[in-house]
Amino acid sequence: MLRRLISVGVGLVVAIAAAQAADSRVRIHGSNTVGERLMPELLEAWLRSKGQDEVIRQQLAFEELLLVSSGGLGKVEIELHAHGSTTAFQDLSAGTADIGMASRRVTQAEIDRAAHLGALDAADQETVLALDGLAIIVPNANPLKQVSLGEVRDLFAGSVDNWGRLGLPPYPVRLFARDERSGTWDSFRQIVLEGRDLSSDAVRFESTSELAAAVAGDRGGIGFVGLTGVSGVRAVPVSHGGDALPPTPQEVAVEDYALSRRLYLYSSNKPQPLVSDFLAFARSDAAQVIIEKVGFVSQRVRAYQPELRAGASTAYRELVAGARRLSLNFRFNPASAALDNKSQQDIQRLREFMRQPAQRDQRLILVGFADGAEVVPVQAEQLSSERADQVAAALLAYQIPVSRVRGVGGTAPVAPRISALGQARNHRVEVWMKQSP
Repeated sequence: MLRRLISVGVGLVVAIAAAQAADSRVRIHGSNTVGERLMPELLEAWLRSKGQDEVIRQQLAFEELLLVSSGGLGKVEIELHAHGSTTAFQDLSAGTADIGMASRRVTQAEIDRAAHLGALDAADQETVLALDGLAIIVPNANPLKQVSLGEVRDLFAGSVDNWGRLGLPPYPVRLFARDERSGTWDSFRQIVLEGRDLSSDAVRFESTSELAAAVAGDRGGIGFVGLTGVSGVRAVPVSHGGDALPPTPQEVAVEDYALSRRLYLYSSNKPQPLVSDFLAFARSDAAQVIIEKVGFVSQRVRAYQPELRAGASTAYRELVAGARRLSLNFRFNPASAALDNKSQQDIQRLREFMRQPAQRDQRLILVGFADGAEVVPVQAEQLSSERADQVAAALLAYQIPVSRVRGVGGTAPVAPRISALGQARNHRVEVWMKQSP
């Protein structure tokens, strides 16, 4: 009996030790865009904020890193694999990852496969980490001044295989693209190709930096990368049913740039404590500062003075005259009147921004937009006003002062109205700020 009790006691101690060891190892898998540079910086800052005085990075294989730390939490290991957004959802579902990194949103099929983890698109499981833009890059010597989304599509589908067809010197087009597992590729496929196949002549890369270097070294080269991948090359302004816009932080922050995208983190509905703590850090202002330093677009609220879009109505111009625009737009879930997860987080960010002393005498102006294709023109202004009213109610619940709320219908669209994606981008509420009289 004594021997049996000793055996049971030893087994219990081993089991507890194993559980503690499991809780001290966090596995983060997925997007190369997020995992290559940004995630190691975020993890190290988070670990040090928890009293981990020593943090060592160990490169295990290509796009595989182990962060080993010690300090107030004891020994904590972070396994970081960055082999593409698709692997985030595969590994979450399989139980081999605790956090999934993605440079695109989870699909319904992926949500269904991971139903045992909860609902991956729920507000408490989906974190919008940062904003990014797909930059269309060419060598610095390429004289291309701007390009339409349709022209980008024709180039990468192989319909345009010589630069002379775009009015440039007549040399062959050379295509460089990300690999099949990449979220950057998946975003490009959905936003740009829209059902067309990538040319079989395209050279594929798992590494963003290697792709950019290949474009830089080929006079006929053209490729696409996230904003942090624009190195040694030039990003071309892109038009999509409106003005040609460069992927500047302001245009990406409000998601008006045609190739803007969100970077995500996903987890189960019952994460271990370390995972929950890191996700809270990822939403913090401290993390957003790091996001900016790495080169992505943060979600920190800022005021700036933009040029108004072509097609802006007189009512719109009068409404925002003398005001500054804030670096966020409120958008809605597809086929829904509900604010999306990012907008729900942005309510809190805007609340903190308006509490700052510099905004003491400022009041907000909300400008709602509809898409011209969703209703007849006479109803568009009413629908856009209802969207602005919904945002105003959410803000007023947090005692955020709003001075004017108005819809301007389908004026100043940021995307063509012929696709569901374009219509969704046009369904928005802009936020402007003006000093109280």
